[in-house]
Amino acid sequence: MSGAKWKDAIRTQSDRKNCHKSLDASATWLAGQFLALALMSLWGVRYPMQMLPLMIYEIASKTIWIILIAGRAWMADKWTSDIEGLFYDCIGIIIAYFIVRRHYVWVRYVVQRMEPLRAS
Repeated sequence: MSGAKWKDAIRTQSDRKNCHKSLDASATWLAGQFLALALMSLWGVRYPMQMLPLMIYEIASKTIWIILIAGRAWMADKWTSDIEGLFYDCIGIIIAYFIVRRHYVWVRYVVQRMEPLRAS
């Protein structure tokens, strides 16, 4: 999905006269979020364990979208081509369930005590 947002951002910037007419505020904010996520994901290739919270966030957000939005649309028989496109963008997150080391996540982010907010 982020790859498509990069193409849209480049295409919009090349047409500087009409770029402000085609995007509203929420669409630009969402596009910015996807572009930032793509950059942070590239950074995660170099430092995979430090970027694990970002991966957990991505897994959670895409799983929630698949269950709540796509699942409800499918059950209510209101499946559209837009939902189908987003569904195919998000369904690849299933691979992450097999890649992420669940024991490490459990020990590091659930069982481990919280670090003090202020040094004494």
